[in-house]
Amino acid sequence: MDKSLRISKDESKKLQSLIDEHLRAKGITSLLDEPVSIIDVEKFQEEIDNTKSGKSKELKRTNRIKHIIKIDLENNPDFYQPLADKLEELIEMRKKNQITQVELFKEFDQIQQKIVNKSKEAESMGFGSDREFAVYKTLETTLDDAKDVTGLIFSGIEEELSITDWQVKGEVKKSMWKNIKDVLRGKVEPKDIQSITVSLVDLIKRN
Repeated sequence: MDKSLRISKDESKKLQSLIDEHLRAKGITSLLDEPVSIIDVEKFQEEIDNTKSGKSKELKRTNRIKHIIKIDLENNPDFYQPLADKLEELIEMRKKNQITQVELFKEFDQIQQKIVNKSKEAESMGFGSDREFAVYKTLETTLDDAKDVTGLIFSGIEEELSITDWQVKGEVKKSMWKNIKDVLRGKVEPKDIQSITVSLVDLIKRN
């Protein structure tokens, strides 16, 4: 390709800005606006209410729920995976006409409410961060005292977490693994300690 025909990043930005300005001048904003998140309950409901077609409403609700689950699944898999599984089940049931749209929307309301209330649930349990709640949800699948164990883990790695860029410092991560293993000993099967520890450190890194 002729180098003279290439568009630089700055030129690309300017071009995009001109296009956006033109679209706004024409009153075309639907291509520019960010989709309303289901977290913003009132605005999202307003958007759904203003959507005329029942099929379009269903599509919007399905895709927005799917979108937020996909974005946050990796950060808190044990919270979002059951919701993802439920959503896929509902989509399949709807395809087979096993549930009505009214029934589908009721189920969507429940999924949306769980996602919206996630922060409130974390706060009510005394967790001050998303990473604490994510660790708790993972430990909850195997431990009855997951809340207490989560607290002990974060008390034990508080110093490591305060170190800048700890995520890329091998010695710091080794220290975290050791401290987490110390907490887990006697609470999980010895053969599972290593895999759970690695999983938890990776989860903390992603949050």
